[in-house]
Amino acid sequence: MADAHQAAEKQHEEMELLPSWDRAESFESRTQREMAPLIQAAPDMVGVQALMAEAVQKGNNRLLLSLASIKELAGDPDSAETYLRQAAEAGYATAFSDLARLRELAGDYDTASTYVLAAAARGELRFLEVLVERREQYHLPAARLLAHRAADAGYAGILVRLAVRRTWAEGTDSEWVRLWRYGLTADGHISRPW
Repeated sequence: MADAHQAAEKQHEEMELLPSWDRAESFESRTQREMAPLIQAAPDMVGVQALMAEAVQKGNNRLLLSLASIKELAGDPDSAETYLRQAAEAGYATAFSDLARLRELAGDYDTASTYVLAAAARGELRFLEVLVERREQYHLPAARLLAHRAADAGYAGILVRLAVRRTWAEGTDSEWVRLWRYGLTADGHISRPW
């Protein structure tokens, strides 16, 4: 057990060195790899899922996240979301991040933003930063909107990091430079020169 614990600590340290988006992808691929035996044992999993669901009904809410993972890996995102909503209601902050990820993958960006900000409000900030970075890659206005919403919720560092990346990408003539010089207006827009 000590060897397994040391290996897990080493893997965690290595993951921390990766950029946040790579960390998230590595976590997801690692989760899928670890769940592969469960997927292969799918015929037997029906009974296991029934037992887990019964335990949840009796108050064992910790199993909700496991049930959600099983359903998602089995290709049933709707059931996974149902379990994740129950886990969120039971107080599991990571459930909000998982809900945000599923909604983002489904193209429901507004709901994903709401869930990721709810996770952040409960101390689960990791996916908020990842989601802004991810959106920056394929839809900059959506990344900007989420970064502004994060700043409004008290997580201004996320907007600052987006501004740094955009300034590097767009150069000193970009509007992001104005953010550095003049800040934001009360309604969240970049201020005009004063």
